[in-house]
Amino acid sequence: MDGIIYLHELRPRVLHRDVKPSNVLLDGNGAARLADTGLAKVATEAQATQTHFSTALVRGTPGFVDPLIVNGGQHSVFTDGYAVGVTVLMARASSLTPLVNISAITKSSLV
Repeated sequence: MDGIIYLHELRPRVLHRDVKPSNVLLDGNGAARLADTGLAKVATEAQATQTHFSTALVRGTPGFVDPLIVNGGQHSVFTDGYAVGVTVLMARASSLTPLVNISAITKSSLV
C-alpha cells in the first residue's frame, strides 16, 4: 500500500491509525487508495525521532487495532502494519468480489 508507506515516510511521520477494508478504495484501474485520515496523528517535534507515539486514548476500529495498543497505548508504523495485514487477510479470505458494479445493485438485493 503506497499510501501507508507515504504517510510513514513523511517527516514528521504520520500514522493513519484506522486502516480497515472500508478505508481502502479502489480506483478505476483497481489500484488501492487509502482514505479517511480522520484518526491520523502527526508526530510532534518531541516525537519526531521516536518509533512509537503515546496517546491517551486507543484509536481505531475494533478487530483492526493491534492488541498491543490496547495494553500500552503505543501507536507506531508497526501497528498500522498490523491493520494492513488484517485488511489484506480479510480481502483474501472473503467470498465477496472486491470490485462491484454499483449500477447492478438494486434495492431488492439489499433486503
